[in-house]
Amino acid sequence: MIFRSLLKLLYMAILGIETIISLKIIFRFINAKENVFLVNKVYQWSDSFLYPFQGIAGQRTFKFLSFTFDVEAFAGLFVYMILAFFVIELIKIFNFDE
Repeated sequence: MIFRSLLKLLYMAILGIETIISLKIIFRFINAKENVFLVNKVYQWSDSFLYPFQGIAGQRTFKFLSFTFDVEAFAGLFVYMILAFFVIELIKIFNFDE
């Protein structure tokens, strides 16, 4: 029972982090105005989760036509997905509730 609850809590935490990072990717892609409250908050929250990935690429963002791609956000989203998969599988290995 404890492992199942821990697993659900971990799913929700990772889902929240990935949602915030995905929103940042979308907002950067459409060049959303940073002075809008929601956009500003998403950027602030996502920056705290993306701090370990700062400087991972030579260029933080790059533009293609009129769209902006955030390299650090894509890297962070990918790493959080992989990390979540391994941690969740590790928790499943030690599931003694059965």
